[in-house]
Amino acid sequence: MEQGSQRNFRIQEPKGAHVKNCSSLKYIFTWSMALCLLHPEKIEIYNCKMNEGIIEKEEAADKMILLPSLKSIVLKCLPRFSRLCSGWSNVECPLLKEMSIHECPSLKNIFATQTLVNTIDEFHTPFLYKMFPNLEKFSLDKKFTITILGSQLPTGFFFKVKVLELSFFLNKYHVPLFSLLPIFPNLERFEVLDSSLNKLLPFEGLVGDQEDITTIPHIRDLKLKNLPDLKHIWNPDGQLHDPLIQSLETFEIESRGNLIVLAPSSVSLGNLKTLKVCGCNTLANIFTSAAAKSMVQLETLIVRSCNMLTEIIGGVQEDGSTDEIVFSKMKTLELEGLQNLTSFCLGSYTFNFPSLERVDVFRCPKLRTFTVRQLSSPKIHGVFTGFRSNPTFHWEGDLNATIEQIYMKYDGFKGIDDVQLSSFPMLKEKWHGQFPFENLEYLERLVLDECAFFSNAISSNLLMHLYFLNELAVERCDLVEELFELEGLNADEGDVGLLKSLGELRLIDLPTLVHVWNKDPQGIMSFENLTLLQVENCSSLTNIFTLSMASGLVNLQHLEVKRCNLVDHVIIKEAEEEIGKDNTIFPSMQSIILECLPSLSSFYSASGVLKLPSLKGIEIVGCPNMELLASKLCKEMDLSMIAEGNEERIHEGDFNISIGGKVIVPSLEELGVEY
Repeated sequence: MEQGSQRNFRIQEPKGAHVKNCSSLKYIFTWSMALCLLHPEKIEIYNCKMNEGIIEKEEAADKMILLPSLKSIVLKCLPRFSRLCSGWSNVECPLLKEMSIHECPSLKNIFATQTLVNTIDEFHTPFLYKMFPNLEKFSLDKKFTITILGSQLPTGFFFKVKVLELSFFLNKYHVPLFSLLPIFPNLERFEVLDSSLNKLLPFEGLVGDQEDITTIPHIRDLKLKNLPDLKHIWNPDGQLHDPLIQSLETFEIESRGNLIVLAPSSVSLGNLKTLKVCGCNTLANIFTSAAAKSMVQLETLIVRSCNMLTEIIGGVQEDGSTDEIVFSKMKTLELEGLQNLTSFCLGSYTFNFPSLERVDVFRCPKLRTFTVRQLSSPKIHGVFTGFRSNPTFHWEGDLNATIEQIYMKYDGFKGIDDVQLSSFPMLKEKWHGQFPFENLEYLERLVLDECAFFSNAISSNLLMHLYFLNELAVERCDLVEELFELEGLNADEGDVGLLKSLGELRLIDLPTLVHVWNKDPQGIMSFENLTLLQVENCSSLTNIFTLSMASGLVNLQHLEVKRCNLVDHVIIKEAEEEIGKDNTIFPSMQSIILECLPSLSSFYSASGVLKLPSLKGIEIVGCPNMELLASKLCKEMDLSMIAEGNEERIHEGDFNISIGGKVIVPSLEELGVEY
């Protein structure tokens, strides 16, 4: 048994065994060990590259091996696993309810049996039904699914399986449902996870062939998760096939992929009770009006984190009518994290929600109108909004008026973590005005772009609320002269360490920007966690840092300065500034890129000593006036470099390499210079 922090073998008598990263272990138990364990209930084996099976048969062992208490088996990343038991002994697991098999390429057929004449019988059906007679949940990857299909198991073989989970179908391989599902006649829940499918159902060759689908189970629950290439779930051009879809009661999809349509007009989901849609960022709406009319049993609708969604129901009337859509059973509606949602439906329909009792609206900043025309929802008397952990209750007499009031109070911004200002005209209008900036306190990413009238990017009112901001980009703002306004902030009153979570700062196309950093004599701001600084096309900048500001950037790892015509130094030393006693600057810096800087003459304006201990790469392109990177270049050890003095210029082939003063870069591995 192997030891070590990454290997473990744990036996929890009498419950079972958990085995992980035991690279030399061929079997988990001998047969006599299994008997001594008082009947394991659960066996889990992960990432054991030499493992061939669970039980090693001994000479005296019976041809039939009984595991009477085993309820769950998990086999994952076992390249040599071939059978439950060595030597072709038959195994019975009468209480086994769950089996999961992933990345076990040598497991050709777990259902092969040993016959009386000592030959392998793949189709010894009476015994097959005794092996796992109570199996209810089966989790498979692509390879083992193909193995099952190739085994020609009889229709209805897994007659007690209620949950089937398929995962890791890669390379856009489609799931052969109409060959696979008849083996599971009583299947109730079907899940497809972590696969690169571009469609779920095999559309071709099925229309009108009713014999092919008579044995398809009546699936009640369908779950699709992490299918990044999925474009179609059902045939967008034809009718769906009973009973595979028509019997659905719960449909849950969580996909970061390219889904075009969730429920086209041809879809009829008359038994659907719960619909949950998350992370479908390419959907413009959830379903058409025709599909919505068919959902007469829908009780719960949950839509979250679909960034491109503008409506729940597509607003175009297929037949040109302006009739009524009734959700007679709907009780709960949850809308969350829908940055571009403007309305439940913009079409000219009247809506009736006679059973609707709860509406949650979180992080939907553009939602201004629920429906355009008449709306009836007699049981609803309020909307929950704000923060999910501590929601507030709004009611203005009816649902449309309440949604409008939530919009006007900017409550939809509460809890939002990503804002691009050009996407929110109403926010841009209030950016330096009377906006409740406390609603933005959970921002992690902020892009200020196309701001034609701002002289500073972030006001002091906003600055004091950006506790969690990790990424800040300021782009295409013609009048921005400085990034941060500090007016009204006072360190003595506790305004210190602002922006301490900032990790990435990008400044692009800011023609009037004069300073990257404001003077901050009181230490109000902190950039100690900044790891990346990118400055591009800022034509009024003359330098990037003062020495004191550079000294505080202890975690800066990557610096890029490009197309800034007036920059003559990256770091300047003001009269009163002093560097630390060990002369270290940017202790974490790994790469520097300087590109198309026609005025750049040196990295550092003074003649003192600077040390960049972690710098591995420097790239200098299109900086023809840079003379003082080094006036003397020396090699220390194999991949270290010292550049010092200003007595002469260094020539490397056709290159002039220079850094002002004395700069020590002991870890340098790559240096690229191109004029």
